[in-house]
Amino acid sequence: MKPVSINAFYIHLNAYESEICTYFHEKKISSATYSAISIFLNDSDPDAYGVDETFLDEEFSSLFDWVSTNEGVLDYLETRYQEAVADPLEGDDETWLFYIGDTYSCPYKSYEEFKSELDINMILKIFKKCWERSCKNEYPNGRQLPKDFPEYKIDYSKNKKLVGDELLKKIKSDILPKYENIKEYGYIALNQNGEEIANLDEFLQEHRNALETAKNNGKEIKDHLFPSAQKIGKLSKGKYLIGDLSKCLPIADKNLVDELKALERFKSFDDVDEDLGLPIYIEDLNDNENKKLEIYKSKKDNDSQDFYLCGLKKKSDGSSFLYILPMIDESSFQDDKGGRYFQSSNCLICIKVDDEYVNKEANINSYLFEEDFECVYYDRYDTLKLGDFHVYADY
Repeated sequence: MKPVSINAFYIHLNAYESEICTYFHEKKISSATYSAISIFLNDSDPDAYGVDETFLDEEFSSLFDWVSTNEGVLDYLETRYQEAVADPLEGDDETWLFYIGDTYSCPYKSYEEFKSELDINMILKIFKKCWERSCKNEYPNGRQLPKDFPEYKIDYSKNKKLVGDELLKKIKSDILPKYENIKEYGYIALNQNGEEIANLDEFLQEHRNALETAKNNGKEIKDHLFPSAQKIGKLSKGKYLIGDLSKCLPIADKNLVDELKALERFKSFDDVDEDLGLPIYIEDLNDNENKKLEIYKSKKDNDSQDFYLCGLKKKSDGSSFLYILPMIDESSFQDDKGGRYFQSSNCLICIKVDDEYVNKEANINSYLFEEDFECVYYDRYDTLKLGDFHVYADY
């Protein structure tokens, strides 16, 4: 069997790499194991070979045969390491993706140390599962890691559903009711893939009820503590890119970016390095359209302030895209499929791209929505809901 397209295996393995990133940072998965997945991901990129239709027949079939056994995985990684040492990248003190060396970010001093921490069975299973799934579907159907390795799944199904004052006490101890916390509090639903997601609407209602009851009982509850759901609008089905505004917009709408670069503010930039991300902010889009954004009223420290929380904007072709301004600038996000994001312009967007687009950028993700979907932003929980799919803050 072969993947359904030239990019399918890469797409599945790329999604898997994003999923295991969390467990790598939590040190539940070794740096060596994570590096091995990253190396296979890099080597399965069709563009790396400079070939087209012959990629699956000539290049990748040999890679799959090579790493289809435990011995093959070890042999492949050692061969790649020897190649990296023999022909190092310019300025590379960490031995390309292996992170073997003497710098502060290198967990290993030698290949033997690296090899000793490899979870070969895990690597082999991930590789084979991604291959099997890519032979059936272009994109992963939900999170892959909990399906393949149940030991990494957090089971919230038996948690007591917290209500009233007990819920408020728990929220206070957690400081912020984050998306994963909401599942921990017992507010769980199942998405179309049968996977557990947070039941945000039920939780929001109970959260508001608990605050209202506490306020009626004499406790001082400031108005800005009451959560709300901002209904942004509906987007049409298709492939969307999600991530930081300054990273996604140049990919999805180069014409609009060129228009923005003509604004007065950009004249102060003699040379903009587009590879590093254009210094674009939501205000630039507002200036460009010369119209006022919808403003949501909020209160902070008893003073009324205006906040641009979320909304829809127009691409140069007239279609809509969505934006939100997270609670915290330069924050990280995750989603229900294990994707990871980092935003630095204090704005995340969900913007349509061509069906042929294959994302290979870090910290942004592309997903195919097969039906039109409603968009809702839960600002107190820093969570964006797209249909039954969630993108949520992870700080």
